[in-house]
Amino acid sequence: MGERVMSALKLVHAPKREELVPGLRLAEYLRRLGVLDMVREGKLIALLNGRSVGAKELENVVLRERDAITILRPVVGG
Repeated sequence: MGERVMSALKLVHAPKREELVPGLRLAEYLRRLGVLDMVREGKLIALLNGRSVGAKELENVVLRERDAITILRPVVGG
């Protein structure tokens, strides 16, 4: 016990701030933030309400008023 576990993820601050608009597709929201391509390439991870959203799902997810979006960057090493 007592082992130290290093996080493999780092919270990312998007290049821009964008209000969440209910009814907008997640892909469009990420595009407006300037991170869509990086999420599609796997350089960033998008979480919607704590659940990872795959690149193939981005176009199908429609945002709701109380959704929480988190952008993470996988970190190599520690």
